[in-house]
Amino acid sequence: SSDLDGYLFIFYDDNQNLFHGQTGFGGLIQEEPFSLNQNCRNTKHIHNIVMKFHNDPSGIVSYAPEGHDPEWIGYTDQASMHKILQKTLYRLVNEEDVNAKDIVILTPKGKNRTSLTPGLKLGNFVLSDRSTSQPHQIMTTTIHRFKGLERKVVIMTELDSSIRFDLEMLMYVGCSRARTHLIILHDAALSFTDWYEKEFFRTGDKMKYRDLIQFESVTEVIQLLKANQKETAAQLVDTYVISDRMADVILHRILPVLKLTGNDGRGLFIVGNYGTGKSHL
Repeated sequence: SSDLDGYLFIFYDDNQNLFHGQTGFGGLIQEEPFSLNQNCRNTKHIHNIVMKFHNDPSGIVSYAPEGHDPEWIGYTDQASMHKILQKTLYRLVNEEDVNAKDIVILTPKGKNRTSLTPGLKLGNFVLSDRSTSQPHQIMTTTIHRFKGLERKVVIMTELDSSIRFDLEMLMYVGCSRARTHLIILHDAALSFTDWYEKEFFRTGDKMKYRDLIQFESVTEVIQLLKANQKETAAQLVDTYVISDRMADVILHRILPVLKLTGNDGRGLFIVGNYGTGKSHL
């Protein structure tokens, strides 16, 4: 048959769009998507947690066995987190007979920020950044890198107030990697209720975008007389009104989260403080 005869199936979950890629697939597919609404990976107790972080909590069903209750364990600092991890791994492997290769430790922090580096010893266990069949090696990686994969047991950790951007999506992706047992280690200052009800890191006030994203103050004074020169005026408009970093954050971080359609009357209104260059708009 002709090379044009055939089928192309694309499976995607926009709840896992951690890299903020386009989901239109360049116009390749014109048909309406067919929704798969049954969770076939997680036990029901894990499913119930996962759905707390889904954009359509009632749209997915689970007919799986009940399974273990997910565990929420608080720690006070890095040292106590490592100690809890060590005890948890000992319990899983030595007392509950879980194979080490069926466990993964997931963190939202990259290699320059995480304390869970390859080679770190936690009692008799050694962390590895790749899948391993060694009896005392435990794989640890980022939630981003483990997207699309699964393990019987998932331990999520290093969840603290420094993790703000895409937190709901990170929780959805991380929790949904666990097939039978989910263990969440989090900063003890964050209450169980805050996590479960998705009111993250509350300190009495609602979080605002200014708490998440800040831009450097403009300190250079521009003499408007220079704007009489055509080239200088063009440069002011091109480079002074908005920086590349600000444009990148707005386009690839703020707007994807807001999910503006253009047809609902909503938009993004940027208010600049004194000295931010807004007068040059």
